[in-house]
This record gives sequence, structure tokens and C-alpha cells, in this order.
Amino acid sequence: MRESVIQRACLDLLEALRLQGRPIVATRTNSGKIQTIEGRWVQLCREGWPDISAIINGQFVGIETKRLTGRQGENQRKAQRFIEHAGGVYLLVNEIGVLRSFLRDD
Repeated sequence: MRESVIQRACLDLLEALRLQGRPIVATRTNSGKIQTIEGRWVQLCREGWPDISAIINGQFVGIETKRLTGRQGENQRKAQRFIEHAGGVYLLVNEIGVLRSFLRDD
């Protein structure tokens, strides 16, 4: 399954739960750089930041989506350590069941 399909499934699940009244805010986090009309390059977010940034029941949750065969890069591992050290939760989701399990337990 493609990573973009997993991302969409995660965002759809979180939105459905929000519409049911769960205290959830979630957004796709765009990474990389863009060039301004002046020609300057601007970093969109911290390198390695998770694909989805969410607040679930008042707690920050970073959701990194990967294909079953995908692996975290070094910057992604650094972001995981940063988030966890700050008291947030970092989920590595390679299929939607990982997120469903977390949401049942939280």
C-alpha cells in the first residue's frame, strides 16, 4: 500500500472521530522547501517532522506513515526523540490498525 493511501486513511479516521465529538485536531504536515518569488528558499517545517501533526485529547501526537517496507530516516528518528522528550506521542503507522489501536487505548 502506498504511503499516501495510509496518510489519507489516517486523516479520514481522525476527521470522522472529530465529527463524532472526540477532541481531535489533525493536519497533514508538508515538509521540504519552497522558493519564494524573490528566489529565497524557505524550509516549511523541521526536517524529519511526522507526516501528520495531531492533538488528541489535549496531547500532541506525531504520526509518521510508512509503507510496510519503509524505514525511518535519521532526521525522522531525531524528530521522534524530540517529540517524546517534550511529552508528546510519536506513532509509526504502516497500516491503519496501528492508529486505531492507539485511539482505543488513549
